[in-house]
Amino acid sequence: IRIYNDLDCRAELTKPIKVGKGYSVLSPNVFTPNGDIFNQCYKPLFNGLVEATFRVYDAQGALLYEEIGVPPTDPTKQALTLTGWCGPDQTGDEKKEIITPFFIYTLDGKTADGVEVFRDGTFILLR
Repeated sequence: IRIYNDLDCRAELTKPIKVGKGYSVLSPNVFTPNGDIFNQCYKPLFNGLVEATFRVYDAQGALLYEEIGVPPTDPTKQALTLTGWCGPDQTGDEKKEIITPFFIYTLDGKTADGVEVFRDGTFILLR
């Protein structure tokens, strides 16, 4: 803010302001790891987080996948990234039978202001 009057008195004050929550999280409800180039891995899309831990559970609650967000390697970009979960391994001796196509995700995160963020939900795997 800049203040001045007719007598040429001036004052200036600068303070950062946050519009909205300062972060957003969007989560798809389906993914299709079928070999084409679309929706191969499941991950929530977010911005404004400086820490993030993403987990995927099967319908019975067993942990299938866990990933900690990777800080940017380019110092000009301030975005945390996730690779995402690409579905159960369907190759070789470790081929796992999918009992149900429903899965559960959680995202634990923290903003630069130290605000704790938690999101969870379900999604479907389509082949």
